[in-house]
Amino acid sequence: MAVLHDLPFVVITLLSGVSSMHFLVIELALPLWAAQETPTPRYLVAVTLMINTLCVALLQVRLTRNSDLVGPSSRALARSGYRMAAGFALIVFASGQPAWLAVVLLCGGALVHVVGEMIGSGGQWGVQMGLAPRERPGQYQGFAGWDSPSRAWSPHPRHPAVHRVGQATVTRHG
Repeated sequence: MAVLHDLPFVVITLLSGVSSMHFLVIELALPLWAAQETPTPRYLVAVTLMINTLCVALLQVRLTRNSDLVGPSSRALARSGYRMAAGFALIVFASGQPAWLAVVLLCGGALVHVVGEMIGSGGQWGVQMGLAPRERPGQYQGFAGWDSPSRAWSPHPRHPAVHRVGQATVTRHG
């Protein structure tokens, strides 16, 4: 496969994979952490995921409008990392706060994170598609699909270890 000899593309795909681990954090780790470490109501986890879903549905196209060239896309990808980190920082500060402040920090952090997520997704797409040669787009797209350890390398939900963790979580938290 020619894509494996394209070092810049392989490197950006691997870096994108590390960056995309934020999906695992926001969708799996955050709900478990928030339920255990903050005084917020349990349903707030659903609220933070709804913030994410609604923002993506309403703003994704607008926020990724300029992600069609490699230069602007790579800058957007870099900026997105700062936004996601800021969102996670707000979320972390929710621990040990009064319930009302924890709610504000969790929802604010989810909002800041999703803006970074959308900008980063557009930037990632623009960089990967911009670096792919026109004669082999399918090969490059297929390789780029392996960029996310959370999608490609994580255990399948029916794996026994994942099932045991899920059972323990439901038993403990209802």
